[in-house]
This record gives sequence, structure tokens and C-alpha cells, in this order.
Amino acid sequence: MTVTSGEPDQYRTSNDGVNWSELQALPASRLITSYPIDFPPQGSYGCVPRTVRLQLYDSALGEYSETLEDSIDIDPGVDVDVYVGNPALAQHDLLVNTSLQGTSRVVGAGDPRYTNTQAYYGRVVARSTECSGLHAVEFSSLEVDNLTADKAEAIVPLAQGSSLADGQYEVQVSVLDGVNNERIFSNIPLYLDSQPPQITSAVTDTVRILDEDGAPTTTTDSVFVDIDVSDLGLVDAGYGDQNPDRKLWGVLIANSTAPISTTNLDDLDALEWLPVEVERVSLSAPDDTVSFVVPAWNVFYGLDSKAGGREQYVCIRAIDGASNSSDQAACTSALFLDEAISATGTQYLPFVKR
Repeated sequence: MTVTSGEPDQYRTSNDGVNWSELQALPASRLITSYPIDFPPQGSYGCVPRTVRLQLYDSALGEYSETLEDSIDIDPGVDVDVYVGNPALAQHDLLVNTSLQGTSRVVGAGDPRYTNTQAYYGRVVARSTECSGLHAVEFSSLEVDNLTADKAEAIVPLAQGSSLADGQYEVQVSVLDGVNNERIFSNIPLYLDSQPPQITSAVTDTVRILDEDGAPTTTTDSVFVDIDVSDLGLVDAGYGDQNPDRKLWGVLIANSTAPISTTNLDDLDALEWLPVEVERVSLSAPDDTVSFVVPAWNVFYGLDSKAGGREQYVCIRAIDGASNSSDQAACTSALFLDEAISATGTQYLPFVKR
């Protein structure tokens, strides 16, 4: 500091401008190195602003200087959000041109805690109160090289080795901020499940369309219909066994204007499928069947022709939490679309209840 008048020989400090410390001798160098700042409590992570205040005192004159002050940010820790999970839910450019490309999975569907490939998607995002930014991030000892001040993300091997067994793995994430605070997130569980669910039994009326009163119907004049799935035989060695009260995450649904064999994979794969999460599942023991309703399915989704006056079909495939889907399908009997729902020139989007 530069003193323009007087001969100050003491000083005092304050964090709030009201309560002041006792007077202390002013060093000859006029460099004060032990300012008692109001530090955030232990366990705090977010940056907090602080204003430091100082008054000089000339004991010969008995006068104080004007209050000198400056503002700083105190960064007590690493304030971030960490995500480790299913790469099928990432929907990010990182999934392109990696070993994950071409792996069988339903993109955008599944449980974040599961993966069907030997890798996971990791992301660290600095919160608005992380004022010094990110300096280094490691996912399972893999340092992220595309780091920015507020974000790091990567596709990371689940564990060492080229052939991992299905089961639970634990992930650790280490984060270093711009002032070298370190925070470690350890023992984050992630389940590898490479086995798709299997539809073991489905009869003609396993998948039915419901009318507005909730009764099965073979004709509709509404674009949106409820799909009732009753007593669908299903086994799943991974997600299903670990979630016995649910057994599946959801279903893939597709419309078809022609009857289709539920075992003809080429014809089934040619349909346009939409993943839908199933919120409530009823289980029937001991035959391991599941029942549920998918509300408000769009009968025109994925079809070029959006007109009534024809028969069509609705098919489903099972999806587990690791984003695996069953090869097998179950389909409705013929559903007649009334002429009243002709939608020529109108684009109908799927309405999915989440």
C-alpha cells in the first residue's frame, strides 16, 4: 500500500465493516500476511465472496484512515456434479467413432446404473459456485484430455481386461480444481449386463389395444391408444433378476401395416421402433409373467401412410435396464383404423408418458 499523508504505525481489520479487530503494529514493509478472513465452514465446497477491510491508525495524531477494502472469492472445495452411468443414455458425439459404435443397444433407453458394454459414460460439470474451474479429472485412473474449465466427459473402460464378467463394478472419480482442491468420489456402483431379456411366451391376446373405456378393442377412431400387455412371459438374467419387482425397464414399440412374424428378425428389425419406459409392472407368480399398460401410443408413429380405413398391427420388444432389447416380439391382432382418423398432410408425433 502507498500512504500519501500521515505516519500510520498501527492497523485493524474487519470482515463486516462493523466489528473491528484490536489494533496491531503495522510492519515496516507494510505487508500484512495474516489477515483473519471469515472462512467457510468445514465441509463447504462452493465458492463464497468475501470483502476484506483495513484501517490504518496514526497513534501520534489519534486518527484512522478511511476504510480500505477489496473483494475476493474463497474456494474451499470442489463443487461439481458427477455422473457415471449407462453410455446408451449419453446421446453424445463421444459415442461416435469409439468401440461402442455398432454395439447392440437401445439408445436413449435404460437405467443409468447399468451398461451392456464394458465401458461407461462419465461426466463432471462444475457448478456455478465452483469459481476456480476444473483443473484435472480422472475416471478410474483415466485422465480426461478434453477438459474445459466447467466440464469433462469421456467414455471409460469399466475395468482392466478384455473380457469382463457380468456383475457389479465400482468406479472412482477424482477431481482437482483450479486452486488444487481435490475431491474423490469413490465406490460408485455400475452393473455390467450383456444378456438381453427373452420373451418366453406370448399368445394372440397378450398384446391388446384398449378403447377409451379400458376394454379390449379391434377398431379405433383415435390416433392415440393404450396398449395392454397381459401375462407376457419374460426372463432376464441380469437386470430382471436384480429387480424382481420390475423385471424390465420398458419396451420398444412399432407399428406395422402388414402382419408380421414375431420370430422373423429381418422383418422386425425393419420396423421403426420407439423405446418407452414402463412405469408400473404387475407380476404373476410362479409363471414369471409381467403385465402393464403403455398409455397414449400413436398409431401413426413411424409410418409413411397416415390414413385410416385400413388394418395394422402394433408390436413390442422388451428392454432391460442395461439397454438390451429382446430379439423376440409380441404383436397385437389386426387393429382397424377408422376413416375418421385420416391424417393426410398432418405429422403426428409420438406421445409418450414418462
